[in-house]
Amino acid sequence: MLSETAPELLNGIVEADETFVGGKNKNRHENKKVANSQGRAHLDKTAVLGVLQRDGKVRTFVVPDTNKETLHSIMVANVAPEAVLIPMLTLHTKDLIKFIVNI
Repeated sequence: MLSETAPELLNGIVEADETFVGGKNKNRHENKKVANSQGRAHLDKTAVLGVLQRDGKVRTFVVPDTNKETLHSIMVANVAPEAVLIPMLTLHTKDLIKFIVNI
């Protein structure tokens, strides 16, 4: 029987970045195109957060949104407080740094 254990927190130098996964709207068949989603729109894309421990493990998460509360909760649950965080997040970077420093 498998037992549930808490995952080991990522430590050392840890990088975090989010991206939106999904094809370009212009490359879709006409009946599959999403209105008003050209350029950087993410109306029809899936948000993914990646957290990488340098020379170590990587964790990826499909997230419902990229709100700071969502990203913060994942970071707190997976990154050790003493880790050096290098956020490459395009959204909420200042808030994330303040939040991690105040853990």
